[in-house]
Amino acid sequence: LGLAKLMALDEVKQNPQLLNSCCVSLVALLNLLPATGKVEEEGSDDDAPLADMGAGLEFEVSFSKLRNTDLPGAQSGLAPDVPDLHAAAKAVLKPNFGPAVMQLAQANAELQPLAIFLQ
Repeated sequence: LGLAKLMALDEVKQNPQLLNSCCVSLVALLNLLPATGKVEEEGSDDDAPLADMGAGLEFEVSFSKLRNTDLPGAQSGLAPDVPDLHAAAKAVLKPNFGPAVMQLAQANAELQPLAIFLQ
């Protein structure tokens, strides 16, 4: 829903390339991609010896996590839970972006699932 609110800004609406990128992200966030049926293998190459002792690989710095992140007076959380995310997203997106998404979906096949979702 945050991305939908961001898309409502005039700067985003007036930039077709940015609006297209936001719509592609919405397809992924709403899990509208069709299932491919292909499952990745669980085998990992983490145990394989590294060439050149791993030189050139990125290094991830670990950090200590907070033990308690509860804020005083925020027992239920900072934002209410959305029971039906798809219905809420459709209610926000359809009136504001329905025609624009349909037009973008004609040129970009990645947006077809979002166009079908908003019909």
